[in-house]
Amino acid sequence: MMLFAWLAAAYFIGCANAAYYAAKLTIGLDPRNFGSGTLGATNAGRLFGKQGFAAVMIFDAGKMLLALKAASVLFPRDSLALSTTILCVIAGHIFPVQLGFRGGKGVSSFIGACLYIFNWQYLAFCSAVFLVCLALMRDYRKAGLITLGSILATYPLAFYFYRQSPSFTLWLGLTLSYALVLGSHLRPAPLVFKIADTEDEFLQISRLNYKTFVDEIPQHETNESGVLVDKFHEKNVYFICKKRNHVIGMVAVCDERPFSLDSKIRNLDALIPSDAGKLCEVRILSIEKKYRSTFVFRRLMLMLLEYAKENRLDTALISGTTRQLKLYKHMGFKPFHSLVGSGDALYQPMYAYKTTLEKNLCGK
Repeated sequence: MMLFAWLAAAYFIGCANAAYYAAKLTIGLDPRNFGSGTLGATNAGRLFGKQGFAAVMIFDAGKMLLALKAASVLFPRDSLALSTTILCVIAGHIFPVQLGFRGGKGVSSFIGACLYIFNWQYLAFCSAVFLVCLALMRDYRKAGLITLGSILATYPLAFYFYRQSPSFTLWLGLTLSYALVLGSHLRPAPLVFKIADTEDEFLQISRLNYKTFVDEIPQHETNESGVLVDKFHEKNVYFICKKRNHVIGMVAVCDERPFSLDSKIRNLDALIPSDAGKLCEVRILSIEKKYRSTFVFRRLMLMLLEYAKENRLDTALISGTTRQLKLYKHMGFKPFHSLVGSGDALYQPMYAYKTTLEKNLCGK
């Protein structure tokens, strides 16, 4: 029972995530909304630079060292306690319960375990393996994973370099922990949904806009830059979906008149129901092709719906591409004018009440 209680404590030690709390306390941001979308030293480095990277790496390795030292005091010469402590700390780091089970990748904590278990000669050997792999592959992540794997693959050699009595149980614990670390690197990158607020995100939005409304739907002329900035860009609020650091979907909303439809339809207000209330216009909905059959579209629309609630917007207008009329009608949009546009770029002016969108998107 004492061991089970300690392992639960070890898991919660692993849940202590330096990258998350440092970012929230200093700049008020969740690191999972940036870069790789994980809570590790590498992503912290993207926000805070080399010092942030080093600080988070030391903290994550240090919590493992602290947990193993405590385990060795509570359970002297018990390799099962040590091996399961390593496993629980890394599990807590990768799957922190208080952060929705979205943490880091566990490399720094695994390094902390190696620092505790092996002596400096073996760690020097591993460092040499890492430098050779880095020189050959020029990718420190792959080099690091190969180095960690070599610790397990060279078990007969490592047998002679344990600080404590060598144990198959301890090696098995390291192997299972490495499997968790490797799995965290192989699992699909989480999708991050947010409001665009950086220059890089706005540039990616313009590129996705070009890809959709120049390459796919021939609404605008081609240009050499491959960038299409919306003419209402300064008034738009962009809701985006990112995978790693790449924008894969977006939708914009504008709640300031004149709208795009004001220039396309004369007497726009006369065609909209009198109970429409405060209006907004939904613009440049675009999602990369391979993600269009996923939940990305629904999540973006739910973000738009939340924005409408917060800003007391009552009705959304949209120029829906004729290629997706079935989808828009399913959401509750209703046509109120004939088609606008020309050629292969035809759009149907439509409107939908906020209450109708909420009913169809949320089942309310």
